[in-house]
Amino acid sequence: FGINIKKNSKIFESSLQLDLAEPISIIEKAIENQVFPGAQIFISKGENILYNNGLGKLSYDINAKNVSSKTIYDVASLTKILATTPIIMKLVQKKQIGLNYPLSDFYPEFSKGEKKKITIEHLLTHTSGLKPYIEFYKMDGYDNRDEIINYIVNEELQYNPKEKVVYSDLGMILLYDIIEKVTNTSFERLTKRYFYNPLKMHSTSFNPSKNSRLNIAPTEFDEKFRKRLLKGEVHDENAYLLGGVSGHAGLFSTAEDIGNFSKLFINNGVFLGRRYLKTNIIRKFTKRVNYPNGSDRTIGWDTPSRRGDSSAGDYFSYSTFGHLGFTGTSLWIDPDNDIIVVLLTNRVHPSRNKKGIYKVRRDFHNSLAKLLIND
Repeated sequence: FGINIKKNSKIFESSLQLDLAEPISIIEKAIENQVFPGAQIFISKGENILYNNGLGKLSYDINAKNVSSKTIYDVASLTKILATTPIIMKLVQKKQIGLNYPLSDFYPEFSKGEKKKITIEHLLTHTSGLKPYIEFYKMDGYDNRDEIINYIVNEELQYNPKEKVVYSDLGMILLYDIIEKVTNTSFERLTKRYFYNPLKMHSTSFNPSKNSRLNIAPTEFDEKFRKRLLKGEVHDENAYLLGGVSGHAGLFSTAEDIGNFSKLFINNGVFLGRRYLKTNIIRKFTKRVNYPNGSDRTIGWDTPSRRGDSSAGDYFSYSTFGHLGFTGTSLWIDPDNDIIVVLLTNRVHPSRNKKGIYKVRRDFHNSLAKLLIND
């Protein structure tokens, strides 16, 4: 699927004017209704950027800055597909790791019972049997990486491996640790070396510098744990305890950077004339797999639900893959229609208790896809 990019210095050929008034008005209405204070959108089709801009404000403060294409967002669980999964893809390509590697190769705690059946692939497909999430910040004595990893590997399984799909942050935390064990290199350094530097993702990082924080959209006012407004520090509590770097959350980025990243996948692993991932690796990881309980997941990625209730809408192709982030972020890549759609918001500002993001996402993607797929 997709097309091979030309060997020149441009990631996209041009910006094409298209009337996107209807989908953009859905985001503007959401801002007016205070679903989120602002949003950043990147849309491309083929070699053309159709939209790359910001709407609204960074916050509800009277003097808040306007959101622009350079505003940086906490992308939350998009970390899983912008960092963890592509690094595993790269390591599989380099034959440094295999999807069938058992976790007992890395942790002796997985050498008995049902645990000895768990592999790298089970972590990526959320079929390992691990719990979805543990609130370590509410527990005494679990405020660093070693203690958190030790707790996870000693946990009893909630179900047998591959019995069902249960979305788990804990599996992604283990993958981050396994990646560093295999490579003897920091996770953060690998993300830059393999992807962010060569793909010109200059605004993408863990733990953004203090100089960039003026241009970062704040997330929640954390009343329970840190007792402050979070701006430029990771929203996810467990990622914070892990030093801001983890496999499940922690990344900050812009819609444009994520658009660049997505172009690599639209172009079968080629970016500006250079190959970074093999086509067969991309297809293997992004193809829907027949997992239990009607899952819509691939190896590491999510796909739009086929049940008619997807927040990605109803019109993207069967081959579409991407992910959502808790802070109000999403990415969908449709290789059949050559479409990339990135929507970044801070819908958890000033509180995660606000409603409405699901309907906004669904209406936005439906409106947009009807324009782009039927043009």
